[in-house]
Amino acid sequence: MEIFETGNGKRFLSHKAKEEHKWWINNEDNIDVKYMLFDISTIKTGIGKWSKDGGYEWKWADIVGSKLLKPDEDWKNAFSVWAISDGEDEPMLWRRSSFGEYQGFLDMFRQCYKDMADNKDKVALFEYVKSVDLDVGYGSSKPVFLFKEWRERPAKFVIPAWDNNDATVAPVEREEEKKIDEIPF
Repeated sequence: MEIFETGNGKRFLSHKAKEEHKWWINNEDNIDVKYMLFDISTIKTGIGKWSKDGGYEWKWADIVGSKLLKPDEDWKNAFSVWAISDGEDEPMLWRRSSFGEYQGFLDMFRQCYKDMADNKDKVALFEYVKSVDLDVGYGSSKPVFLFKEWRERPAKFVIPAWDNNDATVAPVEREEEKKIDEIPF
């Protein structure tokens, strides 16, 4: 039964400059990343903020890439996309409003945007190249990705039901995983 399970099964991904440019799951476990698959059909853009009292709040645009007006300076540009990295067995939600991560996301998205319509049932494979320090505020870093190719969705890349966007929940039946070259997907 659900009440006896430990943890909530939610896996959030973040990239942090202050922790030596490392990737983190739920701010607890850092992971080594060389490649990531992104479910481009799950992309959301909008604004987000964090407060001690309210935690995270998000407002998403109806059209990906369109801007929303920020009610005040606490709101920052934000994005959300599901990903799975090499070495991980479950997808993670990369949903952030930090300046560097947002810039890295935009650069990544621009590399595959033109081909999205022709590959709507596939996932985008990116190589994580490096992080670049940005001289903004208290310091930030931008993850840099290189688009490699479109791939069939691996069987393990299933969007959890808790994400409440039924259109993005992956069907149970998926093609067998294929490992090509040294890329473990």
